[in-house]
Amino acid sequence: MKRHKSLFPLSHDHQHGLALALKLKYPKKPLSSSTEEEISALKSELADKYENVLRKHFWKEEKYLVPGFEENNLMKQMLEEHRKLEGLYNIIVNNTEGWTPEQQRDKLYLFGELLDLHIRFEERELFPMIEKSLSAEQLKELGEKLEK
Repeated sequence: MKRHKSLFPLSHDHQHGLALALKLKYPKKPLSSSTEEEISALKSELADKYENVLRKHFWKEEKYLVPGFEENNLMKQMLEEHRKLEGLYNIIVNNTEGWTPEQQRDKLYLFGELLDLHIRFEERELFPMIEKSLSAEQLKELGEKLEK
């Protein structure tokens, strides 16, 4: 899908997010044989990617994409999905003590599924709407802000 260059930084982040989503959804071993060690490694990778990529990515989208589109339903959906992913992330990293490996894997799978759907929504619906709605100059300014 052809993307305006101003949105390349966000689309680049999406590539990393999709790789994480796939890893969470389809680990090397089947769900039924996941060990505590493997689940711990997946949780650590999720925490690393969330804190170093996703959190910053969500912040950029909310700071630079939302203004002027506050009442847009696609933008509202984006914000709602950010909050849902954030809440699920917090449950996974802070509240799974004492859960069975299967319960933890289910939450990791769910996070991967929601992240995958969220990224595809942004790429297929939200970004095209932004590209159509903003002028060439506005897109250029947006790109400059996202590059920072």
